[in-house]
Amino acid sequence: PTLVAEAVVEMRPRHRRQVRRQSLRDRLIEYNAFADALAKEGDCHRAGTEYKRVAFLTGNAAVEGWARFRTATCYFNKGSWNEAAAHYIQAAWWSRAIGDRNIAYFMTASSRFNDGAYAACRGDLERCVFEGIDDSTSHNSWSEPHVSVVPAQTHLLTGLCLMAEGEWESASARFDDVTRIQSVSRYQSK
Repeated sequence: PTLVAEAVVEMRPRHRRQVRRQSLRDRLIEYNAFADALAKEGDCHRAGTEYKRVAFLTGNAAVEGWARFRTATCYFNKGSWNEAAAHYIQAAWWSRAIGDRNIAYFMTASSRFNDGAYAACRGDLERCVFEGIDDSTSHNSWSEPHVSVVPAQTHLLTGLCLMAEGEWESASARFDDVTRIQSVSRYQSK
């Protein structure tokens, strides 16, 4: 230990900063791994604290959204719908990318659907934005790059909410929208 301390003292200031950055990076990796392990065990509150620690240490506002999203996903996987919805809303608030915000709102809606709060589910789905999105603003910064929410999914979940509320005609119209959107996207991909 003293040999390492002496080596750090003897380093030029430029190298000392590099060592500090590397050690912070290593700590962030460890904190994240610990948070993931807690989440896997279902200890969402403690996992959320560790995810927030990572966000705080990075000093990056976008990572705050990531921390909230990871915490919400822990609660979602655990079946704690209200807690999941509350953290997904926070993730949406912190998100900078439209794609991330859409995923957070969609997952909020999914949590509310699972809880039986169908009107709230529909309200959250209305927050998803699709019109006028181009590739430069719709990319995901903290959610999985291959995960995205498309209009057909929002119409489908909205239709399920309406059907659960007994609004058969409105639900049927939403399901027709899903079919229309899927047909158009298949045509455009050819």
